[in-house]
Amino acid sequence: MATDATPPEKDSKVWNNFGQLISGRLVGAILTLLATAVMARALGPAEFGLIVLLHTYVLTIRALLNLKPAETFVNFGVALIDAGDTARVNHLLGLVRSFEWVTMLVATALGVMAAPLIGPLLDLPDEAIAVLMAYSLVLLTSPVGTARGFCRATDRFDVLRTALAIGPAVRLAGVLLAWYLSASWHYFALVWAVSLGTSYLFLLWRGRRLIRSSGFKPQHMAWSRAGNEFPGLPGFVGVVYGQGILDQLPRHLITLLIGGLLGAASAGLYRIAREVADVLAKPVLLIRQAAFTEITRIGGSDATDKSGLSGVFLRYGLRMLAPSIALVCAVSYFREQLLSAIGGAEYAVAGSLLVLLLIAAAVDLVGAVLRPIAYAYGKAMVALRVQVLAMLSYLAVFVALSETYGLVSVGIAAIVAAGVTLLVLGVLVWRWSQARKQGAE
Repeated sequence: MATDATPPEKDSKVWNNFGQLISGRLVGAILTLLATAVMARALGPAEFGLIVLLHTYVLTIRALLNLKPAETFVNFGVALIDAGDTARVNHLLGLVRSFEWVTMLVATALGVMAAPLIGPLLDLPDEAIAVLMAYSLVLLTSPVGTARGFCRATDRFDVLRTALAIGPAVRLAGVLLAWYLSASWHYFALVWAVSLGTSYLFLLWRGRRLIRSSGFKPQHMAWSRAGNEFPGLPGFVGVVYGQGILDQLPRHLITLLIGGLLGAASAGLYRIAREVADVLAKPVLLIRQAAFTEITRIGGSDATDKSGLSGVFLRYGLRMLAPSIALVCAVSYFREQLLSAIGGAEYAVAGSLLVLLLIAAAVDLVGAVLRPIAYAYGKAMVALRVQVLAMLSYLAVFVALSETYGLVSVGIAAIVAAGVTLLVLGVLVWRWSQARKQGAE
């Protein structure tokens, strides 16, 4: 008979891993919010929005050339590590590291060369375009996916916890110094770039140390052999890359669209509202990371275990519903006071946007584990199609309503996209679970 029960030790491990990540993210979120508040008050919406656009441009370029090496290593490496297959783990490490470094170099070159073309579309002044080209060089420090994937596969979430807080701590210290010196926006931009690079370098350093101390050594393997050595790897990389691109749309690409359509000041208002909404939005990614390792192990076992994957949604998804509703209600009541306290009275107009972003984040949080479950069922391509549908819904609603509702249209579009993902993927996971049960009985 099939069972929906997951061993208590696995359930405990998932929540422990999530606890490690959420504690680091909580510290990082508090530090980031403080740094954002200081800078927003020091610069005002227009110049603050300008830095937001510079930072978002770099993150977008990285996302466009990020083949999600962490997810690839977890998906193919967990079983190998559990089986003690050191040789194949070394080959996988070498393979993942090689394409990560190549994409990093391409991303850096693209970021620098595309800045003079993208800058005018964002209505950036000439001096900001020059800063943007220099800012793009921080991408040279960004190949950390291999390290992140190894930490997740070996349950070293304590390393990731620390990495989540390093960058925000550097940012807050630098922003406070720039504010004290009454520095121009250029120095604030430098601080953001340095803090981003510091977080990358720390994880790169700690990941290398951990890999060596665990007895592994990355060994180069020709990309042409990847499909034979690790069946299904090219297709999986393509799927998670596509989903990575779609994941960035509500954050990075939409920020750039806001800057291009509504101006830098609107981008600054959106960033402040998003910082508060991230109290709910950030845990979505963290739950996926924390649960993915154990869900992968379940998916690699027999059909009976796989039939229990639907219960994962009930344990990790619906548990988040009550606290999410409570937080949405509390922030909604004090939205204008909260935004004024963070950035000043100029930012209170983003109150309605904040409420809508929180609702969208709550919906995403409830369905956070659905995508890893789809991976475990071998339905990664289906999950990607659902993401495409959600992305198209997001774009269509934003473009259709932006002229009439302005910045509020972003929040409406986010709710629509989150609802599409939860509804469609939730129904599909339930159907897959029923099919598994019938096959196992």
